[in-house]
Formats: sequence, structure tokens, C-alpha cells
Amino acid sequence: MKRSPLLRLLLAIIDAGWWLAPPSRRREWRRQWRADILHEWQWLARHPRGIGDRASLLVRAGGALRHAFWLRFHVRSLEMITQDLRYGWRLMVRKPGLTCVAVLTLGLGIGNNAIVYSWIESGLRRPLPGVADPGRVVILDGMTGTRDTVAISYPDFVDYRARKPVGVDDIVAYTLVAMSLRVGDESQRVWGQLVSGNYFDALGVRAAIGRTFAPEEDRTPGRYPVVVLSYRFWQHHFDGDPNVLGRIVTLNGHAFTVIGVAGPAFRGNEPFLSM
Repeated sequence: MKRSPLLRLLLAIIDAGWWLAPPSRRREWRRQWRADILHEWQWLARHPRGIGDRASLLVRAGGALRHAFWLRFHVRSLEMITQDLRYGWRLMVRKPGLTCVAVLTLGLGIGNNAIVYSWIESGLRRPLPGVADPGRVVILDGMTGTRDTVAISYPDFVDYRARKPVGVDDIVAYTLVAMSLRVGDESQRVWGQLVSGNYFDALGVRAAIGRTFAPEEDRTPGRYPVVVLSYRFWQHHFDGDPNVLGRIVTLNGHAFTVIGVAGPAFRGNEPFLSM
């Protein structure tokens, strides 16, 4: 099938952004984002009303680049940075003539990194749209010495929450995952989050229709297979159908019941996606 120039441009943007992602994540990053763009394009092609929205995929492709840049900053461990500094110091000691140039280059690099990180922190991570009091929300990520994300089990999360320090109102758990969504006979690739039952209450997010999760709905695996849709996802994939409550959707082969739609201002806590 011949691809349109716009689709080729979108895939070229994803391919060009491959080098932004950290080496350990590049192949997975490129595969996930190409699949995301292709599924979205196919969905728009099957829905005449969505043909005019194809240009919005350029914004989504830009979000892929921001995602790759975000990964590069968050998978680098302190151990890697100190190793680079030790190597640079030994090089400067062996070649004093390059010391001034190296110091100037290092200063420029630190300055640029500080500016970029400040932009990411202020422009992407804060504030969180739709959250009742984003200035009081703190997001923590953990990395091991091998740059792998630290996984926290549900019992550990329960213990952390039960023993939260004074001054912390609540603790929530979440993780971003790529999912295969099936509604009826139609299947597509989407992004979503697995969250603890107190996620919406702790962030002060209310449902536009229906309800959010109840505290007990995350205590027993598989007992309450329920899902809350984002407002944009509801509009885009269900045409804003007010009768979406109670519908069954299949995510990664498991059936879930739609119990609510989040408020229109809330887009989750991942700044690079509009889920």
C-alpha cells in the first residue's frame, strides 16, 4: 500500500528521533511509537470525520520526541555521570594544554543541561492540568545501578502508604504502559496507566461522567476489572457517547468495564502524552 507524504513524514520524524532515546531503550521506543502512529492513522482513515485531524498527528509525533528526550534524562544514573567526570579529569591531567578548552566545554554543557532540565521541569512536569493543587504534587522515580526502573510491589506500596511521613497527604502508584485496545471487532494500540485505587482522589480529579476508582478496587487482583477513560480518549474513540458507562472494553486480552470519564482538563501525569 502506497503511503501518503504526511504518513511518511510522521514515520521519518519517529526514525529521526531514534537517537534521542537512550541506547538501551531505542529499539523498543521506535517500535512502540511507529505502531502508535500507524494505528492512529488507520483509525482516522476508517472514520471520515477524523480525516481532518491527521495534521494533529504532527503534534503527537512531537510528543514522541519529547518522550525520547525525557527518557534520556531519566535513565542516566548518577554513577554514569561520575564515571564521565572521572574520565574527563584524568584526560585533563594528562594533557594540561586542553584543560582550558575542556573546562569551558564542560561549563557550557552543564549550563545547557540546567536550562533544558529547568524547561522540562517547569514546562512539562509542572503544573499538572486538572489536578486540584499541582504545587503540592511530587513525582518520584527510582533507578538501579544498571539503569533499570525500580519496580515496587503492591504490598510494598501499601506499607509505604501506611507509614507515610508527616506532611505527606497521600501516596499513589502508577505506571505507563502500551496497551492493545479492542472495542467490539476493532483493535488498536493505545497508551494508558495502571494506577492505585486512590489515584484520582489523591490528585483531586473528579469525573465528568460516572465515577473514579473506589479505594477497595485495587486490593484484590482481577476482582474489580474497571477502567476510567480520559476525556480526550472518550471524545476521540467513543465520539463522546454519554452511554459509554458500563461498556466492556478489552485491554491486552482482559475485559474491563468503563465506570467513568475523567474531567476535560486532566490529561494524566505523563507530560509527553495526551491519553
